[in-house]
Amino acid sequence: MNAELDGLTGAQKMRRDNYIVIRNFIEEDKVHQMCEDYKKFCVDNNLKGDWLVEKCYSYHNYLPYLELLMHKSGYFSELIGEPVLPTFTYSRMYLKGSKLPIHRDQANCELNTSVNIGCDKLWDFMIHTPYPINESRRITLNPGDAIFYEGMGALHWREEFEGEYYCGAFLCYVRSRGEHVSCAYDHLYTHGPGVVDTHYVRTHGPGIRPKQSFHAGYTGEEND
Repeated sequence: MNAELDGLTGAQKMRRDNYIVIRNFIEEDKVHQMCEDYKKFCVDNNLKGDWLVEKCYSYHNYLPYLELLMHKSGYFSELIGEPVLPTFTYSRMYLKGSKLPIHRDQANCELNTSVNIGCDKLWDFMIHTPYPINESRRITLNPGDAIFYEGMGALHWREEFEGEYYCGAFLCYVRSRGEHVSCAYDHLYTHGPGVVDTHYVRTHGPGIRPKQSFHAGYTGEEND
């Protein structure tokens, strides 16, 4: 793994930019098979889209990503210099024409990770950063790369996808000494092969606010 820190500590980079890009977060020899397995899982289980992204196959706590969530928590704690605790995972296989609206995440995604598990066309991750003067940045992630970011603090989105498929996993955490620690281990009990049945499942998104309150998190700051 190679975290792009620009000569800063992880904590400094998060404060300055709201995110850290991590290259080779998942090894090249593993990520291709993970993508193929998830694509098959989507088809075999007749998965559907969610209210935020209709053109996708989505799932809470897919077991291999749940294992990844737990395995990487120590890495992220070391990266930012403070302990983090896992909450849950969410995954989507985005289809042609998908868009991810501009939004902030809710408390159980205080710190979020978006991982490119595999795709037929690269699809930039857009995020708002305060440095140097409030701007929007376009981040390109290759298969196996990840972006670790302030889910609650930073506006983020994706423009329309022009490829045929993009498999993405979200790994969500909270700061263990922070105000959202009560969200730790959210959904880590499952019903079936990685499925979770709690009230958050009905939000149908990676920690996104329920539909009736979604716009409370939308500020319109798309291109500051």
